[in-house]
Amino acid sequence: MIWPFSLASISFCPYRADPERLASRGVLFIRLEKRMSTQNRALARVDDPETSWDAANEVNLSEVQHRIGVILEEHTSSYIYGMTDEEISQAYRSLYGFDATDQSLRSRRAELVKLQKVVFTGFYGKTILGNRTRRWALAGSEDES
Repeated sequence: MIWPFSLASISFCPYRADPERLASRGVLFIRLEKRMSTQNRALARVDDPETSWDAANEVNLSEVQHRIGVILEEHTSSYIYGMTDEEISQAYRSLYGFDATDQSLRSRRAELVKLQKVVFTGFYGKTILGNRTRRWALAGSEDES
């Protein structure tokens, strides 16, 4: 796939375009290959500073996933209908500090859903702003009686 790449803004445009037509406008093209990583690693954007790349390389995503699992397990009795992403985030902050963003925690929880380690309980909660949100629990943690 060919993606237009602008040196001025260092941004990628994820659409197919005619390289010759846009090259006449001064847009440089690079060919990118999509590769699946064999390791769980955080990534930084091309235009992020070096410190962001260093931080991305130091984050162990499986550790954050494990911590989310621990939180869901420890809070099973107090959150009988499961936990919302905001509740997971609050519990994470109280136990582990601020080493992961809310978006990162939601992404790690979504990865656990794909791995079938975490499931949607069928119940909904409310966000701080009053919006409806799903409740999550460890797979197999519901009563099966």
